[in-house]
Amino acid sequence: MKKITTFRLFAIVAFCSCFLLSFAQNQKTFVYEGKDSLSLYYDKMAASAPPYYSRHQKYLDSLLVLNPNNAEAWRAKARPCFKTGKYEIGMKYLDKAVAIDEKEYIYYRGFIKVIFTKQHSEAIADFKRAKILLGEQYTMDHPNNFWISLCYLQMNQLDSAKIYMERCSKWEHELKGEGKEHPLNNFYMGIIAYENRETEEAIRIFDKLLEWYERFSDVKYYKAHCFWRLGRDIEAQAIHKSAMEDLKAGYSIVEDNVIYELYPYQIHKYLLDH
Repeated sequence: MKKITTFRLFAIVAFCSCFLLSFAQNQKTFVYEGKDSLSLYYDKMAASAPPYYSRHQKYLDSLLVLNPNNAEAWRAKARPCFKTGKYEIGMKYLDKAVAIDEKEYIYYRGFIKVIFTKQHSEAIADFKRAKILLGEQYTMDHPNNFWISLCYLQMNQLDSAKIYMERCSKWEHELKGEGKEHPLNNFYMGIIAYENRETEEAIRIFDKLLEWYERFSDVKYYKAHCFWRLGRDIEAQAIHKSAMEDLKAGYSIVEDNVIYELYPYQIHKYLLDH
């Protein structure tokens, strides 16, 4: 075996040192934003590995070795964790994304805390911080005030829930025009009235919704309970039966993430059967 001469060894060390120095100086160019060569490679490889596959996470890990401050990569690691119930791990990744780019990811973290991890007090803090940074805006198809209202509803703080849902609807009226707000705004206003024992008001809100969405099973379920509360058992049973038929036919809350987690007060077959 040939021995490596002192000169050759020096040359190898010098070459490696120059390479590492060049890498360190140019590491900042490895960003996920834009379409640099690294992100193009990631896009291609991630497309070949669905998010739930371990190799999808390995591609992200490789990206993060090169650029640990890539906030979108941290968020991308977090998303499949939430959709497979690995909330604690997912939140660690998402916290890193927020720490790197708070404006871009704090609203998403708030949403995750409402629907997935049920950390409602923390979610309120995130959305209020997002409003300071960015003003009122849409997050997952709803204004931030919508999500804050749901948090207060889930914490049984009904007065606050009502205030924020009213703000949500007012903001949408000003943005889109009267009567153009999302139907879930009125659904949850009806739920707030129902929980406040304002039974007639809840029925009025539910009836208004059913004029537009005749087979909204969740609305019918709570309307049936309002009638039971008023002693109108025959009407309640008829509405309850109709709700079951509509639910079996797939008419329920339509949101992208309901395939992973039920939304607050969303019904399911067990509730109807029992």
